[in-house]
Amino acid sequence: MQANFTKRNFKIYRKSSERLRANFIKFHEILDPPAPLIKFYKFKAKFKRIMDESITDQRR
Repeated sequence: MQANFTKRNFKIYRKSSERLRANFIKFHEILDPPAPLIKFYKFKAKFKRIMDESITDQRR
């Protein structure tokens, strides 16, 4: 379960809100399990949605 902190992810991370940013850092800290899984999946879904939005924005 390895998150790749790529340049592109980082750009989105910089633009994201303060709260999401805190989650993002937490998310990277807890990648060595055990992680609170429900929180993890909720955040993962949220992050995926942001990624998808950014991709559609780039296509326009």
